[in-house]
Amino acid sequence: MSGTLARLTPVMSFSFIHYLQNHMVKAFVPLFAASMGAGLGAIGLIIAAAALTPMLLAVPVGLLSDRHGIRALFFAGSLLSVLAYGTLWTEPDLPVILAAQVLAGTGQLMIMLGGQARVAALAEKGEAEKHFSVYTLVASAGQIVGPLVAGVLIGVSGYPLLFGCAAALGVLSCAVTLLVPSIAGKPIPAPARESLRRQALTQLHSRPMRVAILLSCLMSVPEMLRISFLPIYLEQQAGLSVQQLSYVLSLFSGAGLAARLVMPALVRMWGRHTLMAVAGLTVVGALLLVPLSSSVVVLACLTATLGLAFGTGRPLSMALIASSAPPHQLGMAVGLRMTGNRMADFLVPMAFGAAASVAGVAASFVVGAVLVASGTSLLVPSAWRERRGRRQAW
Repeated sequence: MSGTLARLTPVMSFSFIHYLQNHMVKAFVPLFAASMGAGLGAIGLIIAAAALTPMLLAVPVGLLSDRHGIRALFFAGSLLSVLAYGTLWTEPDLPVILAAQVLAGTGQLMIMLGGQARVAALAEKGEAEKHFSVYTLVASAGQIVGPLVAGVLIGVSGYPLLFGCAAALGVLSCAVTLLVPSIAGKPIPAPARESLRRQALTQLHSRPMRVAILLSCLMSVPEMLRISFLPIYLEQQAGLSVQQLSYVLSLFSGAGLAARLVMPALVRMWGRHTLMAVAGLTVVGALLLVPLSSSVVVLACLTATLGLAFGTGRPLSMALIASSAPPHQLGMAVGLRMTGNRMADFLVPMAFGAAASVAGVAASFVVGAVLVASGTSLLVPSAWRERRGRRQAW
């Protein structure tokens, strides 16, 4: 692990800056949009906009990663984030928020895909969970610190200062890609001559790939709620200020970090499929309980519970990709997973927005629970077979 960690250090350093920047802004966009007069349905559309181009571009960008390495992806993604947050800083209105979400979402796709492909390429056989646990610890650190920093910045000088600082971090990211050559790593060899469509179909015929995509889509539900209607619910029902709810939102990522630390041990103890099903069922239970409470303590505990499930499920889906995809098609595999992920990120917030506009913010959590319960039901049979196989082996 030590040699691999040394090779991952540039990517992890860059990723920390990105996740800090991204999560300074993400959860506060709906609150900013609401302050600009956006309704609940419009907020759902604004959150969904970040997934529009990634949903269409994930596979082609993954193919570029396979052929040319990740440095160009990191630089382009950072530059798009500068444009997105710089525009929000200078021209804040609802159409600009929508456009900035599209730019920021595209930049995030490039950075996440490049980082995950690099980690997958370095993962030794049977060590994928460890590699992705370590890598995603960096993401969790940025996700924890980001909302806390945002709460302070908004308290000091409002949203313009937040967006200006986020744009400055994007400039720093661009500089890091230029000043640290090793961030590019060794480009993954070009795949054999084969059509993009055939490569994708071959990958999708793999059951682990389909399970990884399903699990990643399920984990989009708590993540999308965290950055859309959970902040609004905390503000309206629990009466929290922006600074106070930033602490509650950070619990999501803090719990996710804790989950990533113990995930490899849980996989050894329970097995992958059982852990996937448990993560899904945990999300369902927590989402159903959120609308029943306006207590700050209870809502904080439920937010942390969602973070535990998310912090377990997302790295698991990444590890499945790393252990099942051909080495020369890791970018393609990550792109396919991210296509499904972004499709969920696009459709789910719009479903939340429609439910919230009809029956109130609490309805979005019920819709989320129904979606996750439906998907988790597909994971339960394989989890049952896994548990039975383990008992027989004992």
